[in-house]
Amino acid sequence: MKNLSNNFDRRTFIQTALFNILAFGFVFAIPYVSKYTGIPFYVIEPMRLAVILAIAHMNRWNAYILALVLPLFMFLTAMHPSVYKTLLLGLELLLNAGLFYFLVKKIKNAFFTMLISIVAGKMIYYGLKYLFIDIQLIEGPLVSTPIMYQLLTTFVYSGYIYLILRLRESRKSKEV
Repeated sequence: MKNLSNNFDRRTFIQTALFNILAFGFVFAIPYVSKYTGIPFYVIEPMRLAVILAIAHMNRWNAYILALVLPLFMFLTAMHPSVYKTLLLGLELLLNAGLFYFLVKKIKNAFFTMLISIVAGKMIYYGLKYLFIDIQLIEGPLVSTPIMYQLLTTFVYSGYIYLILRLRESRKSKEV
């Protein structure tokens, strides 16, 4: 029995490590691919996408870790975004994941739960960004990614979470 447990832990570790390597590589590559192709792939919010995929396919702690570490990783490797925007992004993504896990037990609708958690995270992000601009910690426009793209990704990511969790529930009910 212990051998089976060790194989499961090893399998989970390998899956998590592979997922994280792909997430970090994807997030790291997006700015360069956007620059060289002229296609603004950053509008898909690659860090949020990685956290959403972790919520859908990995465990809670991996989503939290990615939410905190991806912005820091980008700052340390590409010096982008600035240190204050890095803090804002980490807080927004952590709030997104944490609020989702908290609310999904209460609301029982993954689409609305994700929608609420993304919007709440964005509200905190933009509120703090406005403050940071006002006290001159950061420069630039308050909104750099057009709102329409943000709305589109919010609905697509919320729909994705809904479908994945619905499929998971459907499989569980068929097993019983």
